[in-house]
Amino acid sequence: LDEVSKAVRVTQICDNAHFTGQARITKSVTRAGRYASGTPLQSMPQWARSAVRFTQLEALQRRVLELERALDSADADTQQHSREDQRGQQH
Repeated sequence: LDEVSKAVRVTQICDNAHFTGQARITKSVTRAGRYASGTPLQSMPQWARSAVRFTQLEALQRRVLELERALDSADADTQQHSREDQRGQQH
């Protein structure tokens, strides 16, 4: 393939798919809906890192919630043990 053929992607967009002005369509869109993208101006290296991190946000949110639950559970256990210790010292 020549360089132009390698650069051209065949992208299909389904009916009733709507995009904001800065939406980057990098693959076919097969589900109707509204799509958006765009970030403030950044240097290219910063933008590249941000673009990767943006795709990781859902997984990071799940991990944070799991960690918060684990900490809450650990705090509750610590408080329970502290109350038990206090009761033991009173008797």
